[in-house]
This record gives sequence, structure tokens and C-alpha cells, in this order.
Amino acid sequence: RYAIHNPTVLFLCKKACSNTADVSTPPSGTVKSAIKTIYGPSVAKELLEARAEAGQKDEFEWEGEIWFTSANYHVKKPTFLLFINHRSVDSVRVRRAVEAVYNGILPKGTFGFIYLSLAIDPSKVDVNVHPTKREVHFLDEERITEHVADAMQTVLAANDQSRSFQYQTVLTGHSPFKSKEKTKRDELRKERSPGGSDEDMESEEGSEGEADDGSDDEEPHAGPSHSAKPIRKPTQLSYKKVRNDLKTRTLDSMFPVMQGTSQVQATQPLGEPGKKDKAPTITESQCFLTSVQELRAAVKKGKHSHLAEIIAEHTFVGIASLGLCLTLVQSSTKLFLMNHAALSEELFYQLGLMQFGNIGKLTLEPAPSLEELVRLAVGAEKAIKEQGLNAEKIVKNIIKTVMAQREMLAEYFSLEITSSGQVATIPLLLPGYTPYLDRLPLFLMRLGPQVDWTSEAECFRTFLHELAYFYVPGPITQGKEDDPADVDTKKSEEWQIEHVLFPAFRKYLEPPRGLLERDVVQVAELRDLYRVFERC
Repeated sequence: RYAIHNPTVLFLCKKACSNTADVSTPPSGTVKSAIKTIYGPSVAKELLEARAEAGQKDEFEWEGEIWFTSANYHVKKPTFLLFINHRSVDSVRVRRAVEAVYNGILPKGTFGFIYLSLAIDPSKVDVNVHPTKREVHFLDEERITEHVADAMQTVLAANDQSRSFQYQTVLTGHSPFKSKEKTKRDELRKERSPGGSDEDMESEEGSEGEADDGSDDEEPHAGPSHSAKPIRKPTQLSYKKVRNDLKTRTLDSMFPVMQGTSQVQATQPLGEPGKKDKAPTITESQCFLTSVQELRAAVKKGKHSHLAEIIAEHTFVGIASLGLCLTLVQSSTKLFLMNHAALSEELFYQLGLMQFGNIGKLTLEPAPSLEELVRLAVGAEKAIKEQGLNAEKIVKNIIKTVMAQREMLAEYFSLEITSSGQVATIPLLLPGYTPYLDRLPLFLMRLGPQVDWTSEAECFRTFLHELAYFYVPGPITQGKEDDPADVDTKKSEEWQIEHVLFPAFRKYLEPPRGLLERDVVQVAELRDLYRVFERC
């Protein structure tokens, strides 16, 4: 990591009593040459470079350098090198955001290589969010990460020529690789018919696209007629006919379910046949705290109207991968792949903010010990053992911090901890949805270092983000999707995702732009599918 970040410094690393160096870099290299030396030419030849920096709306100056592989390179093990102010660190949120740039570009279960170096005002960086100081947070984290992801996407669209990426359709419905010639043709078309509608343009564009592909067929023009003949209502084109009746079969029903020696074919979803599942009614609590009002206003201001429309009108198709948290939904004539974990994290943050001071309670019987749960989570942290830190001291510091905020946690968030240190209740954000309780020790441990207890607004914001992370569907361990012992848990999760979470998305989620750029990908459009079928 440091050899790549410092390409002008000679690095030499070898085992004791060995004459052969495991790592050796020259003293006058570049980042790209250092990556080639350590990770090999297969990575280096696909490297792209991007730059990101503070925009006009950013509150402070920052800049970033990114080296990452094109869509032609993919491996099963992700490589993400993050440096902030020349220090090797980790950030789960930044990692997830930049790796999501490759969603829909690389084959399922594969990753690219990413090296990111950020220069940020040190006063804006918090290194005390983890006992090992390995993980960091910084101000405007989401905005900066968004700039970085945008820079990567721009360079990928301009440079990558792989077929898989060229045919990736963005949410707005047009190709990111629109040619200059096509742009000129569109402009000329607008000049010739200034009164033409967007639908006319779309119809012309479709016809032209088919001609380019070698087809002589033309689409009927649905625009206004200028002849003296009576206007005949055009017939609806095949590719515009959409059937999204909820009585039809979902993705799950297309696969047989094995029960013993017999095969059972599902014909209906678990919800009420022919009707959309309804989300429980949740009302916004009345709160006069300025900090809470500002946080609520920020959510409304950051709402992306087009994505909100897609989510509000979607039809659930099916869970594509429970392990990767990917779900297919249909909206109009388009099919989208959504990261339901990312949408859930944003939903539960907003629900916690919405019900601030009036959150429901989930009673734990018998009430577990706070100290035992925190000790369990700290004991599972490998970094603490590797660095020889005092685990018992860390546990006591976290317990002391949380117990000091006991009254506030009970009043505002319904997290009730008795004076003897028993966790009596936890917040219930969405009726009908139960969080995965194996995450409870991790949630309680993270309250110590991850929540900013010094500022009212930041305290509420960071606590609600930790609570939302606790509520995200799915266990901590991966790979349970194929484990026969966890079939019941898997079915329960799938049911909650389809019949509780997605109806809640439809009713309550005010999605920010960040979800559109990283966690919602259009994978198919009916018009394009018809063109493919016609040529078959």
C-alpha cells in the first residue's frame, strides 16, 4: 500500500534470512509503475486515472486522485487501497460506494482494482471511530464520495470499450456513449421541428436506430398529422405494451421448490393475491428541536424526484441474489436491479428521523447484559487481537460512554438500558419488520466510537445511521444463501424484503441522488428487447 502511495521512495521487503525480496520498487517511479510492479501487468494495462476536487457548494477544500481498472479487468477478490492525508485507512462507506461504480458493468461476483488518495483538511477527519484507528470518518463524506464516484463513471464512459459496459443503460434512459454524430442529428431534428414533442423525437430516434442496425422496418410515427385526412388514432406499439398485473407470477414462482422427494411449484406470491402489499401507517412525530428539523429538511432537499417516481410506482419482480442484496423491480417498460441493503439503510435512517422521540419499542425478554454483548463484539474484532490492544479497557470505555447517555437514548430513541446495565428494549422502526438480532452486539459496540456525542445534531445523525446499519437485512456472515441449515432464515428474510421492505420503500423512502448513482441500475428496456428478438 505505501509503496504504491509513495512511488518515488524505494521499498524493499524480504523475509529474514532470505536473499530474495518479496517487494521491491524503484526510487523514481510513478503510481502506475508501482502498481504494475506489485500487482502485475494485467492490472497496469487496464488502469485509468481520474481526479476529483471540491465543488462550489462544498464547505471546504479537498482533492482526490483515483487509479482504477477499466471494465475489461475483473477478479473475484476486491482490491481497494484508501489513503487519507497520506495515511492508509479504511472506510466501509467509501469502499462500498466506489466499488458500486462497477455494478452492472462487471460480471456478478467480480471486482476491479481501486486506489484512492484523498487530501482533506485534517480538522475535518475523525480518526477516533474505531479502537484500532484503522477506520475513519470525515465531514461531507457522502458528498465527497459522490464526487469520486462521478469522476470514475465519467472516465469509464469515455475510455472503456468493452461490450458489457457499452451496452449498460443509465437510469435516464439513454446510452452514456452517445456519439457526437448522433448528438448533431438530434440537434438538426429539433431545428427542423421546433414544435415537436419528446415522444416524436423518441419515435424518430427508434426508427433511425433500427436502420443503423441493418433493418428496413420503420416504426409508425405517432405525432400529429398535417394532411387533410381525419386523424386516425395510432395503434399501440408492441414494445410499449406493459403487463404488470400483480396476479401474474413473480421471479420466485418460476423455480421449483424441493420438499423432500416432491417438487412444489409456487403460483402466487406470499402476499394477498392480486393486491400490492401495504406498508404500515407511520406518522411523523412533532419535534421542536432545531437540529432534528434541519436533518429532516436535509432529507427532503436531497430527494431525487425521478428515482422517487420509479420506487413509488415499481412492481416487485424478485430477489436476484440474497447474498449480494440485489432485487429486480419493474417500472413502466424498464427493469431495474436495486441494492435493497443500501435502500434499506437510507429508509431506516429516514424512519428513525421521522419518528424521533416517538419510536416504537421491541422488548427483549430476558433482557441481555449490555456489558456481555459489547464484550462479545469486541472479542470478535480481529484487529484488536492483532495489535495487542487491551480489550477489557475498550469494553469498559464503551460501557461508560453508553451508560452516560442512557436517559437520552431511552427518551429519543426507545433504547432502554436499566441502571444495572440490562438492555430492556431496542427501537422498533418499522412494524412487521424484525432486525437480525445477531447484529445487536456489533450495534452496541459501535455506539461508543462511531457516534459523535459532543454535538447535538451530529449525535442524532450518527446514532440514526448506526441504527439504520443495524436494521439492514441479512446476517453478518456471507454465503448462508446456499446453506441448507438456514433455509428457514432465508425464507423469512425473503418474505420481509418483498412484503415489508419494498412496500415501505414505495410509501416512505425519499431517495437521495447517491442511490441513483450507485445502487439502482437499469438492466433492460422493453423496446431494446424487442429489437433483439426481431433479429433472432
